[in-house]
Amino acid sequence: MITHSRHSEPVRNSRGTWPPGFAAMGMAIATAANWIFKFLITVTFPPLRDFSLGFTYGMYAFFALCSFFFVMAKMPETKGKELEEMWTENVNRRPKVS
Repeated sequence: MITHSRHSEPVRNSRGTWPPGFAAMGMAIATAANWIFKFLITVTFPPLRDFSLGFTYGMYAFFALCSFFFVMAKMPETKGKELEEMWTENVNRRPKVS
């Protein structure tokens, strides 16, 4: 599962969308990914800022725009659906492993 947001606690609102057996692991993965990418931004910003502030903000904006289109294309709509319905759809979307 991918982190859905750019704020400090990405999984607080989305914990209920995961099946009960996967909620803890999903929260751990999403939180770890969030902290790793925030760290990468923290360490890359000063050298990129010294190179060009416009380029730096443009690059970060580009990646934000890419993530927007990724979420729009790959993440299923959950508005108006019950949790059980979302869990069933996610199980049915997974590739079958033989």
